[in-house]
This record gives sequence, structure tokens and C-alpha cells, in this order.
Amino acid sequence: MAETIAICSRGTRTAIASSLYTGIMLKGQGVDIAVFFTQEAVVPFLERKFDRPPLLEKYAETIDKNREKTGLTSDVMEMLKMAKGAGVPVYICGIWADLLDARDKLPEEMEVIEMNDGAKLLAEAQRHIGA
Repeated sequence: MAETIAICSRGTRTAIASSLYTGIMLKGQGVDIAVFFTQEAVVPFLERKFDRPPLLEKYAETIDKNREKTGLTSDVMEMLKMAKGAGVPVYICGIWADLLDARDKLPEEMEVIEMNDGAKLLAEAQRHIGA
């Protein structure tokens, strides 16, 4: 099990992207990290639609312009592939996958983790990062 878990329960592009980028960056620094998506954060992967939170919508043009300067992608599915390519385990809460009837509709880069294993993952991690 991972020493550090980035947990994301919010279904906004910014929360999901922050969790994935945190995993990628920390893995690159040698941290044993996994990313765990639960609750409403499962829905955007199911629908393949990643929206900004309403408070950031009016800043979209500024955010996009400045993001381009950093070289970061705005494509969440590309970020997911980058995380998997970096060796970051990306988990989806099994309970939420079942509640949303999403098990066979999620990206292949994600692993559905059953309730007992998810609880163990969270309990054994030394650090939790939330988004």
C-alpha cells in the first residue's frame, strides 16, 4: 500500500487535475503515492466531462493563458495517462463505482478498489492529501 494518498472527492477539473499532478510530481521526487477518487469525483471520469468550478469560470481565459506558459496540459485524460505512465496507482472507490453503475465504464488506467482494500489503503497511508 502507498505511504501517501492523494484523495479527491470533488468532481471539478481543478480538484481532479490537482490530485493527478500531485501524484505525478511527488512520484517524480521518489514519494510512494497513490491517487484515490471517490464520491462526485467519479462522475467526470464516467461522463468524460471535466468542468471548472463556477468560481473559476470567469477566469478561464486567464487560467488557460497562464497554464500554457507552464507547459501543463488541460486534458484530464492525458493527465491520467501521465500519472499511470509515471507509476502512480490511480484508484476509484468501489462503492461509488457500484452506486453509479460505472465499473465497466471507467478509463482503463483506473483501478476499482473494493471497500475493504480501500479502507486499508487509507488506514495504512502515513500522509493524506485532500482535494
